[in-house]
Amino acid sequence: MLFANLQVFAQNNEDFGIWMGSDFSKKINKKFDLLGSLSLRTEDNSTHVRQVFYQIGAKYELVDDLKTAISYRNALKFNYGPADLTHRFIWDLSYKLKLNSFAFQLRNRLQYSLKDEDSNDWVDRIRLKAEIDLQDGLDGFIFNEVFFKLTDSYKDRLERNRFGFGMSYKINKDFSVSLAYFRQNSLGYQTPETFNAISLEFEIDL
Repeated sequence: MLFANLQVFAQNNEDFGIWMGSDFSKKINKKFDLLGSLSLRTEDNSTHVRQVFYQIGAKYELVDDLKTAISYRNALKFNYGPADLTHRFIWDLSYKLKLNSFAFQLRNRLQYSLKDEDSNDWVDRIRLKAEIDLQDGLDGFIFNEVFFKLTDSYKDRLERNRFGFGMSYKINKDFSVSLAYFRQNSLGYQTPETFNAISLEFEIDL
């Protein structure tokens, strides 16, 4: 069944990949955290490594449930040739509203990417995420994110849309795991493409 689905992806200009990563955080005080992550992503029906990267940053709680973060990402992207090195600078502003067993988070992410083999670009990403407590330690979530490219003013700004859902489980107070599926569509001036992925992430509090 899985191989049949992969063939359908290829025939319909769709692709499938697997995203795996670990996120690390270290609480410095009540409002300030240090962040880090390591990730590997595949494409071409998960037969080719798309990129590997590490990311470091910090998060600060401005007021209750309103947080900001800055991060730096260093990535190697593999395009069936010499690897391209990219540098990405990220600024996040997010607010989380909690209602009993439900929570809603709105995040705005502004990112600037420096690339060896392509033009640099600014992208603004807006994501709405809803979470529900299913049982002790187990949460379900669903999200939708839109990408606006700010660099090319003469082209359509709406670049991509990413929709997904999944579950996360807190194994203990310092370790949790999440599994999700998402579907990403190119929009605007881009050649229509759809990317499907399974994401597996581990979160570790140091």
